[in-house]
Amino acid sequence: MTNSPPFSVHILAVNDPKAKRALELEASLFFEEFGNTSEQLAEEYGPYEHHGVVIYVVDNLNNTTAGLTRIIMPNDRVGLKTVNDIKKLWPELYADPEVVRTLLTGRDCWDIGTLVIAPEYQAPLAAGLVSLALYQSVARLAQRCQVDTLIALVDNIVHRMTHWKFHAPFEAIPGAMVKPYLGSKASLPVYSRISEWETRLRKVDTTLHDIIFNASGIEGAVSPLPIDSAMTIIDDVGKVVDVRELSLEEYSAIPTTDAHLVNP
Repeated sequence: MTNSPPFSVHILAVNDPKAKRALELEASLFFEEFGNTSEQLAEEYGPYEHHGVVIYVVDNLNNTTAGLTRIIMPNDRVGLKTVNDIKKLWPELYADPEVVRTLLTGRDCWDIGTLVIAPEYQAPLAAGLVSLALYQSVARLAQRCQVDTLIALVDNIVHRMTHWKFHAPFEAIPGAMVKPYLGSKASLPVYSRISEWETRLRKVDTTLHDIIFNASGIEGAVSPLPIDSAMTIIDDVGKVVDVRELSLEEYSAIPTTDAHLVNP
């Protein structure tokens, strides 16, 4: 009998009660790194929880969460957190019509709200493995969903490290300067064109390309995200409806078997 890999990748809707354990890691690390309290995180991310998923890596030997990323999906209710925060903190980016048209519409892209790795997995080898598993999961799932653009606000040190380590998966949004953000002294608005990153990796690092886009190379250590199951969760999150914005007639017309209602 073949032993299962020591790590595995999973996905849940952010507001699924079973996601609470994974999100506890996010809360503890944001407090340790940036001093963000649970109340602050609830205020910052609470409005988007009905439109998000969490992809997380589990250490199956210890039954602990090794790392996770929170993704916010496009929606007409509250939009994307990164876009909303850029409007407040980087308004100068709206002076470029091309940037607005391609990156700041809040549509046709995913918002990488957070990405964290537990301290006990931050040694070079373990951190690389967990990061690879998360990048692999996001890239493959986005491609399956025909999403090519990711946006995020990241600490500049983290951005520089991933730029070097993974051959520039994210680039600074044109015209953006580093600024303080949620406890980080220097954060930067960034974006990723997944198709361009894949082309670059195919040219400069075929091994990393196979890991990220073919799920080949680390499968002995990490069971990859089951894409078909993930698609079901993504589809369910996309059906969330906020009834506060509906008229009585619109509310009555919703087929409850096909939509998830919030704030009824």
